Amino acid sequence: MLLLIIALVAILLYEVPSLVRKKMWRELGVFSGLYLIGAVYSVGQVMRIDLPNPADLLTFIYGPLADYLDKILQPPS
Repeated sequence: MLLLIIALVAILLYEVPSLVRKKMWRELGVFSGLYLIGAVYSVGQVMRIDLPNPADLLTFIYGPLADYLDKILQPPS
């Protein structure tokens, strides 16, 4: 766990100052969001916490669209 926290802090110390110095606020926002998601899942894995699979959310959102497209794109039989 300690090595993970050290790695997470090292990544922040390496990436964030250059984004702030270059005033890349949108990139910093996207980086922060993705970093937070990755950090939470990493810590959850190390602590053996049962976390939901992000692919399940994508399947829930895009599953009906995929089924619809399959239906309309099937050749007539």
